[in-house]
Amino acid sequence: MCRAFRLASLVALLLLAPALSAQDKDKNKDKDPKDPADLAKEAEAKYRAKLLAAKFFYAKLTAIDADNDEKKFTVTVPFKNKSVNAEGMKKYNEVLQRYRAAYLRRDGAQVQQIYPELTEAYNGAYDVGESDLEFMLTAGKDLVVRKPTLPPKEPGDDGIVRPYTAKELAALKGSPVLPGWVGTVKDLEQDSHVAVFIDRTKYKPAPLKTAKDKAKEKEKSETDKDEPVVYAIHMLVIIPPPDDGNPFGKDVPKK
Repeated sequence: MCRAFRLASLVALLLLAPALSAQDKDKNKDKDPKDPADLAKEAEAKYRAKLLAAKFFYAKLTAIDADNDEKKFTVTVPFKNKSVNAEGMKKYNEVLQRYRAAYLRRDGAQVQQIYPELTEAYNGAYDVGESDLEFMLTAGKDLVVRKPTLPPKEPGDDGIVRPYTAKELAALKGSPVLPGWVGTVKDLEQDSHVAVFIDRTKYKPAPLKTAKDKAKEKEKSETDKDEPVVYAIHMLVIIPPPDDGNPFGKDVPKK
């Protein structure tokens, strides 16, 4: 019984760590409250920076302008932002107090009984908003496009479809270190999903903003806002349609 209590308590505390940490942050916010809109913008900026820092990120292709040497694309990435729900947080704190009391009493049965209620209360303590982060992309005529499937082979003059030869497969594969098969911008379709590879030779992360910088930004009027940032890319990899539970499919490019 004692061992079971310790195990249940340990698992519960490990799972509760993010919740307790979030609660402590919320207490600090009460001392210096911030506008919810500002918090949402900060969360979006952090997530955007995280995507740009990765080797690649998955996105939905929403606009294509690839008729000229300078190609332009717009992609969107789904973003979920959490904000505190006052009533939900109140209920969570009430359940948390009962959980802590049971833990201090070393009442393993109560800990196990309350924990599902605590998890549900924690989930209800936050409202989740969904939005799309938009990225504007540009590329030159050397843009690499890769597609996930091998194109079907055309039948020969006799009407028979024969397997690809090793030489044909090598030509269709192109670089052996890249994912998928050789594609062109004509393979890109509106509302398809892609892995976006930022051109690191042309991208420099924005320096961290100080409190003074943020204050200046807040003083700007809507008409004084900066032009949207356009990111140079060197490769787009077409990926399979979305799967349930994973908005951008399971295939992950190698490089």
